Amino acid sequence: MESLYNDSDSRFLKAKLNDMLEISEKNCIPVYSDFLDERQAGFLNAELQKLHCHDFLFFGGYDDAQRKILCVHTPYYVPEPEDFPLNIIQFSYRKADVLTHRDFLGSVMACRIKREKVGDILISDGLAQIFVYDSVSGFLINEITKIGRVGVKASITDRCTIKRIQKYQDIRGTVASMRLDCILSLALRKSREKTVQIIKKDGADINFVTVFSPSVTLKENDVFSVRGFGKFILKNISAPTSKGRFHILIQKFI
Repeated sequence: MESLYNDSDSRFLKAKLNDMLEISEKNCIPVYSDFLDERQAGFLNAELQKLHCHDFLFFGGYDDAQRKILCVHTPYYVPEPEDFPLNIIQFSYRKADVLTHRDFLGSVMACRIKREKVGDILISDGLAQIFVYDSVSGFLINEITKIGRVGVKASITDRCTIKRIQKYQDIRGTVASMRLDCILSLALRKSREKTVQIIKKDGADINFVTVFSPSVTLKENDVFSVRGFGKFILKNISAPTSKGRFHILIQKFI
């Protein structure tokens, strides 16, 4: 698969990773990164595999978090999730008020907090939970009393109160093979020729690694996405039919 980042981005991430590994080994302590997006986490995971390093852990505050912190550690001390330097700020407001992910992220950024200090933002009726680095949580609680014109009350909350329900849209159909262009054609409801053009021009992410080849083969539970079209998971592949086609189930994240 092709490199996920351009040379300058990959060099920066590799340098940060090498620094973390060196500090952890030299001082026999766990070392934590900032929050990483899915692409960054995928890239660093691949680099750690190349180094045959097994003493690391990704965690973003809850299972299936999109933005995560990387911890590298020694074989003698494996950190627990509660050891990660993050807090959850819970904002409550009237259910009649409609606030979005963008509203909350914009308010946090307006406080001059760097994006890498902020993890996932979960929104439900009258409630938002923002995962942040513990070093900025106190400041944000004191600073944010309104999101736009909507008054909010902020507090640190326990992880057992996390409100996360991932919803999916099922897409079923048959494909001639497990090639990326075939599966993406079904997922996007576009012709195979069009999906080939999209892949070659803009690339597609498979398990958060960018590829530009339409012939890459997917397997069950692979996560794939195309910018502007959403994120999907190949949930199920049936045995081939008598004509050699496959019934598959794709789930789109919504």
